[in-house]
Amino acid sequence: MVLKQFETPKVWLSKTIAFLRSISLSLFLKTLLISGIRYFIFSFQFYILLQWFHTGISYLNAMMLISSMYLLASILPSVFVFDVVVKGSIAVYLFSFFNIPESITLSCITIMWLFNVVLPSLIGSYFVWNFKLLKS
Repeated sequence: MVLKQFETPKVWLSKTIAFLRSISLSLFLKTLLISGIRYFIFSFQFYILLQWFHTGISYLNAMMLISSMYLLASILPSVFVFDVVVKGSIAVYLFSFFNIPESITLSCITIMWLFNVVLPSLIGSYFVWNFKLLKS
């Protein structure tokens, strides 16, 4: 009975392809550009934090690990609230191959989460809380 709720790969794949074809090329390219910039900023932030903790990892190795971490984190299904836990677990596993201590890896993940998720959420909540609708 539960299996009937899920569509076959052929059905959802055809729906996905139809949706992608309905998007204009300029919108697709803008979205791809913004996503690439976001990915670059997050990756570079992570690298800067690794350097701040004096890990001694090279730029190339760090970017390889960071890219792998983001790829694996995006493939594994997770609830948004637990996304930091999933990324942390993946990062600890991957960075252990380069002898980076768990404490440093988890500190980097936590700082990234605080600056890129918690802080913007708090700032946005302040503005939502103080938002006044105009009476017409």
